[in-house]
Amino acid sequence: MKQFLKKVGLFLLPLLLLGLIAEVLLRRIPNEYAYKSEYLDKHADSVNILFLGSSHSYLGINPEFIHGNSFNAAASSQSIDYDLRILQKYDSKLKNLKYLVVPVSYFTLFTDLSEAPESWRVKFYTIYYGIHSSSRFNDYTEMLCGSLELNTKRLIRYYALKRNLLECNSLGWALPFHEKKDVPSSGVEAARKQTVAGRHLFSKHQEILSSIISIAAKHHATVILFTAPGYKTYYNNLDTNQLNTTLKTVETMVMNHPNVQYYNLLRDSSFTEEDFYDGDHLNQFGARKFSMKLDTLIQHLEEKKTLAAKGL
Repeated sequence: MKQFLKKVGLFLLPLLLLGLIAEVLLRRIPNEYAYKSEYLDKHADSVNILFLGSSHSYLGINPEFIHGNSFNAAASSQSIDYDLRILQKYDSKLKNLKYLVVPVSYFTLFTDLSEAPESWRVKFYTIYYGIHSSSRFNDYTEMLCGSLELNTKRLIRYYALKRNLLECNSLGWALPFHEKKDVPSSGVEAARKQTVAGRHLFSKHQEILSSIISIAAKHHATVILFTAPGYKTYYNNLDTNQLNTTLKTVETMVMNHPNVQYYNLLRDSSFTEEDFYDGDHLNQFGARKFSMKLDTLIQHLEEKKTLAAKGL
């Protein structure tokens, strides 16, 4: 038996070493999570406007069109519990935070990343943000999250083909996709996928949103909640009960917290099909338009604060 185990060990050792080397090499490939974590490590104390949230923020808000020192810390499928965890991690460093901008989308209060089809993204928070909230071993490794084929392609593209795999700009906004989806049909599909039968996360996410607001209040920062623009085939196919529950919850937050503002741009008619990448995500042109709208809202709030400070 000892001889057998020795042979098995000798057989597995090269595979384990190869896996370890691959893990190290994969972690050295630039990605937006590592970039954003490093950026906030260095610059959180100078950020005035911080954007959090899912792809509605990540694709939709380009800080290049926002006055002031702002940064987009959103990510695809980033659920509100990870917004809170990121905020908690950098809480003590956000010394100059004035505005915290968080999307409240149709799905925000009813879904989280750990239960989503893209739960493999949890690894990015454990490995690169150092947010150790997961109990799954796989979430602490690159090699065990994602297929061998996908990881091999990443290694080849970066190390052999010398491609830049970083998918965001210097201020955290997602780089534009080269292709464009069928906006009308993708809107119907997105509405279907984002409609949930259960409400088991609702109370928890209500509390998380309240915690986010409380942290901002401690910094004397204004929380801007928003619902991003959607194409008509998207918002026309949303479940009325789920949407109304979200809107009523946000209205209550605004009434109960003086540092909260809410802007619902879901049906904003100034956004046309040409502004969308798909049914519920803006392309680079729509992102510019949306970012400029947000900037106008923020500048208006700044003017009101200035007048209030002067007693006018």
